[in-house]
Amino acid sequence: MNARTRLAAGVVALLFSTALWADEELRTATSTQFSVGQVWKYKTREGETASRAHVGKIDSIGDNIIVHVKLTGLVIKAGGEVGSVVAHTPIAEEALARSVTELTSETPNLEQFSDGYAAWREAFDAEDAGWFTLSLAEVVGTIEAGLN
Repeated sequence: MNARTRLAAGVVALLFSTALWADEELRTATSTQFSVGQVWKYKTREGETASRAHVGKIDSIGDNIIVHVKLTGLVIKAGGEVGSVVAHTPIAEEALARSVTELTSETPNLEQFSDGYAAWREAFDAEDAGWFTLSLAEVVGTIEAGLN
């Protein structure tokens, strides 16, 4: 995992509340709305209409469904550089459902997703990470702000 991926994973890990699920176990799950391998268009930030959400994994904890996505086609400005990918971000199923606009027939690109998920899972198991309940556009803005 390169330094930028580790930094992004660390920023994501620090942005949520924790310990609400300390007595619960994270499990692989299914969703009635989303499936691994899907690629979605979503309500993006201005200038990121080409961005896509690639579903890489679905988990549950208690009554919560967490959809793990890779975001591509972004314009994230950080430290004088511009990034176009967030390799992994966990988001509540309901928040993702509010964000998506159209299921595409595009082939998913999950390169680097497993490294991001592994970093999140390690932080989650240590009760140092959770998942977003914001819209995807707000998630991207939060990640960008955390990198600057």
